[in-house]
Amino acid sequence: MNAPADPTDTGATPPTERPADRRARASGGSPGRAPEASGGAAAAASGAKGSGDGSGSTASPAVIRRRRIVVALVALVVVLGVVLTIVLLNRPAAEPEALEPVPGETITGPTPTPAVAPVERDKSTALLAALPDAVLQWAVSAQTVDDPAAVAAAAGVTGQPLEAYTLTYSDGSGDATTDVTVAVTQWRTPEAAAAYVAALGLEGTVSREEPVVVAGQQAGTMRILSSETGERVAWNNGATAFVAITPVGAGGTFYDAFGM
Repeated sequence: MNAPADPTDTGATPPTERPADRRARASGGSPGRAPEASGGAAAAASGAKGSGDGSGSTASPAVIRRRRIVVALVALVVVLGVVLTIVLLNRPAAEPEALEPVPGETITGPTPTPAVAPVERDKSTALLAALPDAVLQWAVSAQTVDDPAAVAAAAGVTGQPLEAYTLTYSDGSGDATTDVTVAVTQWRTPEAAAAYVAALGLEGTVSREEPVVVAGQQAGTMRILSSETGERVAWNNGATAFVAITPVGAGGTFYDAFGM
């Protein structure tokens, strides 16, 4: 008994399948067609196709925003620099600071002392004992007692002094022009002593005049009269009158150091 014929059987020998068709069927493709590029390969191809030199691409909004921020910051720095320069160039100059004067150093030399010792002299009265033996560089080289009547007559005053002396102060140089001579008279009252000094009529230019102050009270008046040959210093300290003849320029120094 013969088997029924297969309707699909045409009697032709089926074609032999190619290896490429088998690979295509295994990968899900159709036989006879090359497999399509995968999604990643297609994207890469698309990217390579559109990249080129970038001249045709458009920047993203984030990039544009960053560029604008950078430009704004640069512009701000430039503006601030210009403003600061203008301010510095146009600000008023500061006034120089006034400095307090600095006092100079005062150099005081040693106090002059006599080159010779004072001579022995009479100190039997209170007035003689009070007179200094030395004044700065001058020391007593001589002391004489004057006649009170002759002293009053020479000045043309009434009354006579109670005591009258003349002392010579020398600096030891042997030059008489550097000596100082002091005439001392003791009167009964301060008024009589002041009248005697005024009556002497000493001549010269008054270079210094001031009150004689003792224990805070005025006890008399001192006056220095200068001339080409020397200076005369006349003053009264209460009832005692003094007239000193000094070298030029030495009157004030001698009076200040005399102490009476």
